[in-house]
Amino acid sequence: MKRNNAGDPVMVIHRPARPALSCRPCREKKRRCDRNKPCSSCSQRDIPLQPGAGPTPADSTPSSSLSMAPSGHSAFDYSDVLGRIRRLEEAVFPTPSNVHEGGSASHTMSTFTSLNSHNADTVPSSFLSRSDRIAQLVAQLPPVDQAMKLFDHFASTLQPSLCILHIPSARDTLDSTYRVILGGEGENKIEDLLLLFSIFAGATLSWTTKLLQDLNATKGNAKSAFETYTHLATMILDDTSQPVPPSTTALAATATLAHVVINSDEPFPAKALALRLRCHLMAKSMLLHRLDTPSSSRERILQGANSIEIEVQRRVWWSMVASDW
Repeated sequence: MKRNNAGDPVMVIHRPARPALSCRPCREKKRRCDRNKPCSSCSQRDIPLQPGAGPTPADSTPSSSLSMAPSGHSAFDYSDVLGRIRRLEEAVFPTPSNVHEGGSASHTMSTFTSLNSHNADTVPSSFLSRSDRIAQLVAQLPPVDQAMKLFDHFASTLQPSLCILHIPSARDTLDSTYRVILGGEGENKIEDLLLLFSIFAGATLSWTTKLLQDLNATKGNAKSAFETYTHLATMILDDTSQPVPPSTTALAATATLAHVVINSDEPFPAKALALRLRCHLMAKSMLLHRLDTPSSSRERILQGANSIEIEVQRRVWWSMVASDW
């Protein structure tokens, strides 16, 4: 992941390169080009058609990446603003503050996989029944205290750049997931686990020295955890025998995971492109491209709709549009 001179992670939104449409002489002289071969401007000046002067991809220059994170050299302190926004959201949308009441520390550590314990052998098999599969996925979650720190780190580092998730709702998902696990009643939803693994993957990718110290982990532990969480999330999405149903949670998780994978060390990996396509298809199946049409707005008024879900769907769709998905 890209980092600034201070060592802080920087989220980058990648945009694909676009071919130049004007001919080379017009581009060099900054003249209007009608994109003919040769164009009228070159014809009037008796400029012959030059090899490769037309609108070919070879003439295009890669578009620059737009950094969406604040510079490490900025004099403005964003921590106070982020803290105030978080307190405001929690005041409007209150969530449970403690998910591990009544759970002992020994039970918590034995149920989950600590951040510094991940390796290639900890990834569960995909050839399992639904209940066994969820049980093995749950076993890969970090302990409650580590999960809280990873979530807070994601909310303070990547969320300001991505602006996809509704943090109080995502925190409520985190709380309810661990409450079900520690309480031993009910079964977690597969899309909730997908969301948590996507968040934890982003948090471990954008590690900082302070985070590693708080988690008593190393850079190698963070890298292994990122690879494990990413693999678990993609394994959930790739399981055709038990497909993830389209939902706002699954959509937001897939969009978040796609941005996280794109910002990993390997530029534009095939996995990221597959995640983008999957997110786009899920969004189209949920008719997000018609979300703000007059008919859809009237239908939401008549039938009632969750305003938070609608806002998250809108964030996902415009994130896709803004980054040329």
